[in-house]
Amino acid sequence: MKFLVLGVALVLTHICVAQNFAGQIIDQGTKTGIPYASVYLTEYHMGVICDSMGMFLFQMDLPEEVTIHVTAPNYEGIDQKVSTTILGVIALEEGHLEMEEMVVSAARSILQKDNAVYIETRKIDELNAIPDRMAGLLSSIPGVYQASGGSGVSKPVIRGMQGTRVVTSWNGLRIENQQWGGDHGMAIGTLGIGSVEVMKGPASLIYGADALGGVIYFSDKDFVLDGYQRLEAETSMETATMASISTLDYRVSIRNVRLSASGSYSNYADYQLPNGNYLENSRFQEGAGKFALAWNRKKYLAQINYMYIRNRVGIPGEEEHEEGEVVEEDVNHADEFETDSQSRMASYPSQAIENHLFSIKNKWFVKRDVVDLLLGQTINRLKELETESEVAFNTLLTNSLYHLKWEHEFGGGFHIVSGIQGGLQFNRNGVADDEPLIPDFNQLDNGAYSVVYWKFRSGADDWRVQAGLRYDIRGLEVFDSELAGTFKRNYQNVNGSVGLVWSVAQHILRGNISTGFRSPHVSELTANGAHHGALRYEIGNPNLVSEKGTQFDFIYEFGSDHVEFIFNPFFNYVENYIFANPIDSTIEQLPVFKYDQLSAIYLYGMDVAVHYHPHFAHWLHWESSYSHIIGEGANGIDLPLMPQNRLSTSLKFSLENTLKGKFRFENLVVKHTAFLEQNRVSYSEAPSDFYHLIDLGLNMKLRIKHPIEFGVGARNLLNEGYIDHLSRLKNIGVQQTGRNFYIRAKVTLNHRSKKTKTRM
Repeated sequence: MKFLVLGVALVLTHICVAQNFAGQIIDQGTKTGIPYASVYLTEYHMGVICDSMGMFLFQMDLPEEVTIHVTAPNYEGIDQKVSTTILGVIALEEGHLEMEEMVVSAARSILQKDNAVYIETRKIDELNAIPDRMAGLLSSIPGVYQASGGSGVSKPVIRGMQGTRVVTSWNGLRIENQQWGGDHGMAIGTLGIGSVEVMKGPASLIYGADALGGVIYFSDKDFVLDGYQRLEAETSMETATMASISTLDYRVSIRNVRLSASGSYSNYADYQLPNGNYLENSRFQEGAGKFALAWNRKKYLAQINYMYIRNRVGIPGEEEHEEGEVVEEDVNHADEFETDSQSRMASYPSQAIENHLFSIKNKWFVKRDVVDLLLGQTINRLKELETESEVAFNTLLTNSLYHLKWEHEFGGGFHIVSGIQGGLQFNRNGVADDEPLIPDFNQLDNGAYSVVYWKFRSGADDWRVQAGLRYDIRGLEVFDSELAGTFKRNYQNVNGSVGLVWSVAQHILRGNISTGFRSPHVSELTANGAHHGALRYEIGNPNLVSEKGTQFDFIYEFGSDHVEFIFNPFFNYVENYIFANPIDSTIEQLPVFKYDQLSAIYLYGMDVAVHYHPHFAHWLHWESSYSHIIGEGANGIDLPLMPQNRLSTSLKFSLENTLKGKFRFENLVVKHTAFLEQNRVSYSEAPSDFYHLIDLGLNMKLRIKHPIEFGVGARNLLNEGYIDHLSRLKNIGVQQTGRNFYIRAKVTLNHRSKKTKTRM
């Protein structure tokens, strides 16, 4: 490996011209250097570690000013702009609470406390203290749930909205992967992901059409420190699914160039039910690979990202029936799909899915201006296989995207961000044995927006004002649909957002009003066929019009040395709400659903969270949250598929000092989640019972030159038999996974180039 790095270094030395940016991190009170503080370049996703005197050094070309993020144990971190042309001395104050996260999913990178919209930010490593697949990890965030149809099919639900109402973004690249289907999961896993941000409610101002329910923004892990290379290998196993998951991750940074490459393979057998049987055909396999390359000159930064994901997913819950047999909804057919043996071999029906995601970011720094251009391409191939030779569904979705953004700092606390954004999407059906569920179509999106930020101080009070406006136009052309033939549609809308933040001492108040829209998807306009993965026959409605939403969000935050508290009530008013309306009929032994619209609906509720971390017990973290949501039509009818209200409590015990020597117990995590009864249901669905889950995780570490981490634990420790209200398998009475033990191990190899010095 050393030879590889030296070879790369020799090549990169010829294209990189070093410029030293140096400084010192000191204690505000003693004026002495803080040893081994972290200094992070926000725009470049990389940093260095200070030496024992608090001195740091970057050997790379940088503009005259950069934004740095400085942290150190037992100190309050800071985020500020500094000059790169002179030696800087930066002072930190002693503190107990950690630095607020930088939000990157907003129009500009900004500290959470300065943003008018409250955005949930989580590190994947923290969520993964008790490992799970990505949708399961996201569901531990207040207001976020998952709708699943087996181990391999899960998608996020934000405050009762899912599918095409939730936009998913990876490093700024919008992901399109047939998310209109309830049986199509997320096109992204945990491989190489460093953090996730969740915007709840309309976010059309920055993300355009469809971001009516919210946005999930994934960011990759940071590059390694300058002059370092790192290789991480991890493997894990589970009992309920007999899963094996293996990942390999390599990263290197040499002055102006940074590179990362990673890959993973997962293989899951049918999952075990609480009664000891197995859900037939709930197996799946996934292979993924990622690559990132970033480089910079003095006033220019570029980064290339590519990700490939291939899935083979079984579709549980589909059974052959005699001609003319009626399959009743909400009748327990679970025993038809259970088996006493477990298999991981490919079976049918199943889905074969391929995703290619590519983007290139370009950023130019010119005095008080930053110009950002992102170009991207996504390709999604989805096949639904009824037998080895029978292809029921075969479609290719391509999406070419652009986003040009300009930021300007006026001074006096004023900042403006403006941009244009859009994409061209093609859907083409290949050779298949059945009629396509959605026809071929072209979709062209274009939008322009502008957001103004103003930050000022009045006495002891800090104020931030944020307001923006956006115009979008979408052109849709549908070809030869069975239901409506060939037609063209145009959808356009103006959206805006205005928010105010007031903070004083330990209190922060935020108020925000935002609007968004979603045009009807082609599946809702033209579907006319059996959607086996969703266990229903769907009929579209060509007369559907765009949904429009307006959300009122209020957030109160309190933060002290011991306690953080958040209270977030919300109210979302959506006009022309599109839903699948059940009809008292069956076609092809499947219940029939026809798309229709309600004149208006109301989604309202609250998220409450508390984090307790006392001075006298640094080893204890107690976090609790409660999510409450009600969805009803303007006519008072309860909406279908509203998630159960949820109370979640997590206790994390730090055990680092329990043993002396190289082997340490890092932490013990105990999580309890209670899902309350859901009796507010539409006439087409059954209520759901109360259930609760207990998860447990113990994490250990062997602290040697190349550290090894271990983890053991269990999800659903009490083997609770339950059916989540959002489960795609609820209408046939199939329960979710029973007790599931896991074990994992991770080894990290770090190497530092002797030619690279961080001391001055």
